[in-house]
Amino acid sequence: MPGAFTAPGAFDALATTLTDGLGPAVGPVHVVTLPARAARLPQLHRGGLRAADRLLDEQLERAATDGGPVVLAGHSLGGLLSLRAARRGHVDALVLLMPVPPGGLVRDLLAMARHDPLSAATFAALAVTTWPVRTLPLRPPRGLFTDGASPEVRDRSRAWRVDESWLVLAQLALGSREPVAPLAVPTLVVAGRDDTLVPAASVRRLAGELRADLRELPVAHNFNEEPAGDVVGAEVVTWLAARGIGADHPTHHPMDHPRTRTP
Repeated sequence: MPGAFTAPGAFDALATTLTDGLGPAVGPVHVVTLPARAARLPQLHRGGLRAADRLLDEQLERAATDGGPVVLAGHSLGGLLSLRAARRGHVDALVLLMPVPPGGLVRDLLAMARHDPLSAATFAALAVTTWPVRTLPLRPPRGLFTDGASPEVRDRSRAWRVDESWLVLAQLALGSREPVAPLAVPTLVVAGRDDTLVPAASVRRLAGELRADLRELPVAHNFNEEPAGDVVGAEVVTWLAARGIGADHPTHHPMDHPRTRTP
């Protein structure tokens, strides 16, 4: 399941990695399209977290009828939504990739404003419109991509930027305020060492509260949009295989969105 400002196509490469790594018995990986999008200014309304919750519940319920374990993976905003879905009991395994914590991003954004005010200002501008980053050759905020990301990678990423509703952005900043406690299903949490939007320290704290498996990898927040991010898909495949889901266990049929829900 994608995060904010991100079109589903940004996760095609990760979906392919998971499909190939998990094997033909698993079935294809599908990427959820979030309903809470704003097509134009002023970006008001257009749904919030609850609208996305409803969409996700419907897809998870359909997937459960296919049999086999249901695996849900979510990135950033999608990570928060996936955590909320797991709380409602819809999944058999959960993968959270640089997830926004239920406590929100205010503290991390304030820290960014102190240490990297230009990146913080760019994120603030995105809350109004993504038009400049879609159309102008602007360098993305620090922490979205690794330092070695090529200009071609950054240019290609512009096509995947979409506007997001202010309601969702307010909920991401302030948090959804659910209590954080260990889940009843196996959970993997992945942090990016170069991520400044959802820093590794925040992800590490969430993983500890969930008593989840934690992996800290040498990637930035938008790992899925650059070759350096391939390590994330490989780590997820390895983790699932260790839990009996994947090519080495052909009798299982996990699901990423309809069958193995992806970020």
